[in-house]
Amino acid sequence: MAKTQAVLLKIMRQAGYQPPKALCLGVSCMALQSMVSGQLAYFDKMMLHAYTSPTDTILLEPRISPFLESILGYQVLRIRRRNDCKKKSRDHHSQISLFSAKAAENTAPKLKELMEVYYGESKLTFDSVLQLFSAFYETCKNNNYSQPIAFLLTSRRHAIAVFYDHEINAWILVNANSVTSRSTHKVITDHQELAAEVVRSFLRTKSSSISSDLKIRAFTANASRYSALKIMQAWEHLRAHPSRNQVC
Repeated sequence: MAKTQAVLLKIMRQAGYQPPKALCLGVSCMALQSMVSGQLAYFDKMMLHAYTSPTDTILLEPRISPFLESILGYQVLRIRRRNDCKKKSRDHHSQISLFSAKAAENTAPKLKELMEVYYGESKLTFDSVLQLFSAFYETCKNNNYSQPIAFLLTSRRHAIAVFYDHEINAWILVNANSVTSRSTHKVITDHQELAAEVVRSFLRTKSSSISSDLKIRAFTANASRYSALKIMQAWEHLRAHPSRNQVC
């Protein structure tokens, strides 16, 4: 575990919480929720406040304490794949929706529910990750699509969040192992740099081997789910039939 995540765990324990051994999934899910609702700045503010506030006062903070509790809640929530894409997975969506609603109530009233619009797997290699996100960029560009879609990337031991911000024409990557008291995310403008950063995020040490499996989930706000599903279908088609001019 990176030092930065260990610091956050220490802060939460000193504040009276009983967190699990890691917080990468919880941090990533809270980032996802902020990304799709256009409130990443709020996520940044709360995370940085948690890092810099005296630990004996965190439990008394009207917004910080619920924010940390939401991270813990997402950490223990298992986001499950829909078994049959043709039938509604009410149980799955209810888990996401109910906890998202709770997190929204506790943290910021404008946060919206997360709806899953894609689930898949990929090899965790530079070329595979590069193809994933360059194809997504081209799909959105070709369809003039600008609604927020955020990705949750997970392996057996780690999780990160990735989001393309159309307003600044750049990728946002949140990695719990890189969150510090000064910065909560990385802004990346180059697809190759993004692919390299994603792969590095899942490396435990410089000498570690790369895990062969990467689970990919995509989420959007409830109001955008139908248009997002169409975009993800176009994305899958482009990945299966890459164009010669695909941006890399």
